[in-house]
Amino acid sequence: MGTGYDKRLEDTMTKNGTALAVIAAGLLAASAAHAQNGPVVAACSQEIQKYCANIPHAQGAVRRCLEQNIGAVSTGCKSAIESTGPGKGAGTGNPK
Repeated sequence: MGTGYDKRLEDTMTKNGTALAVIAAGLLAASAAHAQNGPVVAACSQEIQKYCANIPHAQGAVRRCLEQNIGAVSTGCKSAIESTGPGKGAGTGNPK
């Protein structure tokens, strides 16, 4: 029993779902952009080029690369790693 009301409701739900998908995609893009321009990237740009050049900037891969090379990074880079991320100050994912 398709009524005009049913069709309008379906159209509204489709538009709302599309709008939510666009908003979610925008938030994900903004989060990724922040990760690529955050404090660790700012403090560790030379180390990223040296140790992690072929690592994709996604899902914490560069951070893990830097943590694996923590003994070789500059003091500023180490400080940025240890003061941000999982566990705040964990640096290697271990709570202090």
